[in-house]
Amino acid sequence: MERLLRAAWRREGAGGRVLHAVLLPASWAYGAAAALDRAWRRRLPKFGRDVPVVLVGNLTIGGTGKTPITIAVAERLRQLGAKPVIVSRGYGGRRAADPAVVADALGIHLGAGAAGDEPVMMARHLPGVPVVVGRDRVAAARLAVDRLGARSVILDDGFQQRARFPGALRILAVKATDPWGGGALLPAGSLREPLRGFGEADIIVLTHPRIGDEARRRLEESLRARAPGALLVSADHWLTGFTDVTAPSAVRPVGWLKGRTVLAMAGIADPWPFEAKLQSCGGRLAASCVRPDHHRWTPAEVARVMDEAVRVGADAVVTTAKDAVRLPLPARSAVPVLVAQLQLRFATDGERAQFGEALERLVRVRPERAARPAPLPPAGTGIDPGPLEEGGPGPRRRRRRRR
Repeated sequence: MERLLRAAWRREGAGGRVLHAVLLPASWAYGAAAALDRAWRRRLPKFGRDVPVVLVGNLTIGGTGKTPITIAVAERLRQLGAKPVIVSRGYGGRRAADPAVVADALGIHLGAGAAGDEPVMMARHLPGVPVVVGRDRVAAARLAVDRLGARSVILDDGFQQRARFPGALRILAVKATDPWGGGALLPAGSLREPLRGFGEADIIVLTHPRIGDEARRRLEESLRARAPGALLVSADHWLTGFTDVTAPSAVRPVGWLKGRTVLAMAGIADPWPFEAKLQSCGGRLAASCVRPDHHRWTPAEVARVMDEAVRVGADAVVTTAKDAVRLPLPARSAVPVLVAQLQLRFATDGERAQFGEALERLVRVRPERAARPAPLPPAGTGIDPGPLEEGGPGPRRRRRRRR
């Protein structure tokens, strides 16, 4: 079903074009419902707490890389002394209480079954940074401030919540290989809301930007035309190493992969960049096991993957950090299971500095709440996926209209 939908979104072949046309009436209905939802949200109570808020999200579903951006924002706000708390919807989690604290300064309290995979993944990546989940994002954000003492709040997948968080810094993740979502709302396309939503972004982060210089230049021109008031930067995901899923402190360098045979295991929205990155770093991809985004792996599925890894002579099974939090691993395995560690890397140091400065300005308007800013960290260590052309400086942040 997912492959058929993607064919319809891209209008690939006669079948994809026919399916796209068949799904268009459903997209019109979705658009009407989404418009009513946005109008309803504008009438709901606002956040109403005097702390900086960052909304990280996208206009299209799946695979844009918004969660690594959320992690990068949290790291920078922590360096600025703004004591961030991440708020997520907790998609796929089943819990008795809502909102709920996934992690705080004492540790992680909820697993992926209750909190969802992405909140737990972020909590593991950012020890000491609290994570809260809640279907009502305003209630969850208020809990973050009132109970956990947050001095800044980051909403992962929060762009569609902007009506309830006036004054927030709005960051859009845009996938360079599919920026327009097929030009149609769900289900005929992958858009969650109309393309005019670009105009409400303060920062646009162009992810997976390796589409060729000319294509990238044209895309940047189109994005600047749609969002003339937004800062535009590019960022890619940088493979920095591997950890053993049973012993997270055991880190293998990226160079370990060169010349080795691996089986890729991923239940994410777009597994192709993950597989391509393993190959570009010297790994031989003997097989892959792909499932839909947020897939709940069963012990039987994992056992079959391990059997396949033995059959193809794999040196390791490599999975994503998002999958690692929901893998029911056997007590013993003939093949090690490694977790690929990725880091968001901006195309240039100038773009990284602009991104950090935008967050610093957000905190600076509340000087009593922030400590002295720490210097930006170096770009990191690992395998550089290659040079990117330096983009021009982003335009100034615009003044908001009153709604």
